[in-house]
Amino acid sequence: MKREAVQESFKERHGTRPTALEAHHSGYAPRSVRKSHESWLGFVRELGDLSDAQRAALAAKPAGDFLRELEITPMTKSYKMLLLLAMLNEDKLPGIIGIDELVLGFARLARRSSVLRADVGDSLEDPARLRQHLEKNPIDALAGGRGTGGTRYFSYENGELRTTFDVEPEHRQAFQELVREIADWRLGEYLDRGEGSSGIGEGFVCKVSHAGGRPILFLPDRTANPEMPQGWTDISVEGKPYQANFVKVAVNVLREPGNSQNELPALLRRWFGPDAGYRGRIPT
Repeated sequence: MKREAVQESFKERHGTRPTALEAHHSGYAPRSVRKSHESWLGFVRELGDLSDAQRAALAAKPAGDFLRELEITPMTKSYKMLLLLAMLNEDKLPGIIGIDELVLGFARLARRSSVLRADVGDSLEDPARLRQHLEKNPIDALAGGRGTGGTRYFSYENGELRTTFDVEPEHRQAFQELVREIADWRLGEYLDRGEGSSGIGEGFVCKVSHAGGRPILFLPDRTANPEMPQGWTDISVEGKPYQANFVKVAVNVLREPGNSQNELPALLRRWFGPDAGYRGRIPT
């Protein structure tokens, strides 16, 4: 089936076009369109599936060039994408973020899954070591233009990481949506390759969605993932014990032992921002 037909089929079923990560998990490689359309976002633009603001953000210089480089920048670890997502979560991309704030945001994201925790290693629980880790890689690489065609889209001085470019205020949200889409896809693709797992089980991928105005986790097909739990299950999130309610198609409640308050919506919004659940996925 042609990719254009896949896009239309997805839109008919879901009312919107697939993100790059959703296309990837459907078995279609977003990078395969680069030869004919220059980039995944270029392909989506040609199909008329970008908003006017997104089209403007993609056409802008150098922000649009950064988006295209982001699709192909080499990834041997998850650090670069986690760093960019941490900046996005604090509304600092484009912009300036202090290293201490960046370390906290990076660690929060890395703790989402055992694979990511193993990727970062012991420095995850030591802010000083994690700062050194990030300064060495990926901050040094980004500030040096390595992996972005030699163009330095970031600079790092006096404990502050900043972009060397900006976008028009009316296009800021659209630009951030596109960066998040590409970063989520590249991170999901990386996790699916199984790199950095250090022998830890592959787990499964859940989709963050909404129910009753609150973000929840939709589970993948149980037939293809028979190891998924059912009912109340003890889990660990960011090193803390929780109980998660695995119903037929979703995880809808997350609570601390002995407490009836549902912590799931607040947790997902903290990880993915106030719009958590509209689009995106989370590894577990």
